Amino acid sequence: MAHGQRGEERRGYAICLPQRGTSCHSRLWMQNTVLPLDIMYFTAKNKLVTIAEGKPFDEKSLPASEDYQYVIEMKQGSAKRLGIKTGATIDIPADLKKAQ
Repeated sequence: MAHGQRGEERRGYAICLPQRGTSCHSRLWMQNTVLPLDIMYFTAKNKLVTIAEGKPFDEKSLPASEDYQYVIEMKQGSAKRLGIKTGATIDIPADLKKAQ
């Protein structure tokens, strides 16, 4: 959602990292992002392990508590408003998994 100007309710951006046999442990940041975001990190087994709160234009890295394979970014406060909590699991559509 970098460079985005508006955050729509109940919409987000999904990032599927390439499969490398192991999950990712790098960190994300908000350098070019104008909106505050919830950044949700999911493991390769689709489990939510971290919800980070990103601040606009912040270059501070936002680490996940565990290795991750998927990231969903939504307007900040969306996770709380929708009742999304760490430990939750998601279904990844088969076509997204194939795209990796």
